[in-house]
Amino acid sequence: MKNKGFTLIELIAIITILSLVAIIVTPTVLDSLQESKEKSYVEQTKILERTAEKWSIQNASLLSETSDYYLSITTLVEEDYLEASDILDPRDHSKMNGCIVIHYDDAHSQFDFNYSENSCTNLSN
Repeated sequence: MKNKGFTLIELIAIITILSLVAIIVTPTVLDSLQESKEKSYVEQTKILERTAEKWSIQNASLLSETSDYYLSITTLVEEDYLEASDILDPRDHSKMNGCIVIHYDDAHSQFDFNYSENSCTNLSN
């Protein structure tokens, strides 16, 4: 009689090999995922800064060349420059509550827009 199938030793060997492959591959996959989330976050902040630039065109009278202006993400949502779904942090899917700091750069004679994770009230104090 011929038995069809695997012996216990063969099954243990296959499980061991698969486990070793998983141990080797898992950190690489996790690192790639984390790196991808960080890149998405950077792109998300660039979108917020570009949106603040659009806001500044409509609200130029509020900006000053002598002092910084702190534009909250909430303001951009309330004034329909952004959707609520546009302000989710890709790293952990939490709501981004930061602030866009609008600063006049004398050297280049233009305004700079930089996202900060701090709230506007923390920055303006």
